[in-house]
Amino acid sequence: MFGILLLFAAPVISPTQDACPSLSVGSGSATKGQASYYAELSGGDPKVRPTFNWTISAGSIAGGQGTPSITVDADPGAIVTATLEVGGYARTCSVMNSSTEQVSDAAPAAEAKCPQFDVKGGKGEKGETLFTATATGPVNTDNLSVNWTVSAGTISAGQGTGQITVEGPKGTDVTATMDISGLPAKCLGVVSATVAF
Repeated sequence: MFGILLLFAAPVISPTQDACPSLSVGSGSATKGQASYYAELSGGDPKVRPTFNWTISAGSIAGGQGTPSITVDADPGAIVTATLEVGGYARTCSVMNSSTEQVSDAAPAAEAKCPQFDVKGGKGEKGETLFTATATGPVNTDNLSVNWTVSAGTISAGQGTGQITVEGPKGTDVTATMDISGLPAKCLGVVSATVAF
């Protein structure tokens, strides 16, 4: 008796390979003697923990090696190419890109300094109520404008200047507020003081 041997061929399913991500590298230079480079990685197998290895054509990496962004110190005016190789994906993936930047040779802009304003209230020589503003620190009055408001009474003189005269009911506390425009954005431009009539 002959036995019948039946062979069944089953398809061999290879494991799914890691999808290859796309990589872009950007750069910029705003500080004298420094440039920054940064990577944007999209797609790829979300289970992969990528590694980042940067190489540069000139200068030295001041910080960020092993991360998606680095800072490079180089001679002002130098042209530096930074190349990033991202690892951790399938061997069939070549995840590499670069960016070239001319290192800034300009000194950073001086930070704007803020003047300090103070408002004081009191009585004038004729018994009128006066509010006077003073400023210390760097003040360029060419670009400044002033607007006063009062919580009671009326401004009878001085609107738009550093001193106002206020007329109002007796026995009332009056707060005068000076709003200064034309200052750098980070500077406080509102000050006030209160005086009892």
